[in-house]
Amino acid sequence: MAFAHGGKHAFGGRRLRQIDRRADRLDAVSLSEFSGQLIEHVGAPERVLEEAYRVLRPGGTIIVSVPHHGPTRVLDAVNVYRAVRKRRPSWPSLEGVVGTEEDGEHHHFRLQELQEMLEPQFTVDLIARTGVGLQELVTLSILTLRTPLHAPGLARVVMPLHLIAYLLDDLLPTGRFAYHLAVRAQSSKPASEPSAAHARIPEGASAQTNGTGGSGLRGAIERNQP
Repeated sequence: MAFAHGGKHAFGGRRLRQIDRRADRLDAVSLSEFSGQLIEHVGAPERVLEEAYRVLRPGGTIIVSVPHHGPTRVLDAVNVYRAVRKRRPSWPSLEGVVGTEEDGEHHHFRLQELQEMLEPQFTVDLIARTGVGLQELVTLSILTLRTPLHAPGLARVVMPLHLIAYLLDDLLPTGRFAYHLAVRAQSSKPASEPSAAHARIPEGASAQTNGTGGSGLRGAIERNQP
């Protein structure tokens, strides 16, 4: 199974265009928390989805996970930090610390917004809305330790708590109150459709190949389906 996952700040990964320049090659693409939660970090997320559509085979699967535009979005650590920094300009910038561009909003998506971005190239067949954003409290602590307090060592000690908080938070189906929104969709590309060789690749998009991935995240979505 040909599989790729991508994030703006992927961990030692290769750019998406370097996976395979030919269209219709991949069985699955994951743009998720496990790969840097990509599309809320870029200015033109639709271009990332266009490239995913280009490299997927007809009927291929895309999994997209983003922050949800619900009541709990106020906990977003990146946005909270930037709001505080406006009142305390002496605090260091987050540039180079997180993937979102300086002074750019960490975007939260409504379900309808995400579906409209995917259609008509993809057909959504699974939706999950989970968690209340508990991990954001840990993230804010890490950002504060790394930047205003200049204590990167302590930040590294706290970092494992973020993963634990995230995994526990993601087990909780919370519907419209959710902090996380994940969808699974199938490519609507006809088998006879020619390659979209002219499709542009978003600057900064990156990915890693993984010959085994995919089933774990899809299983997690199925378990948390509202």
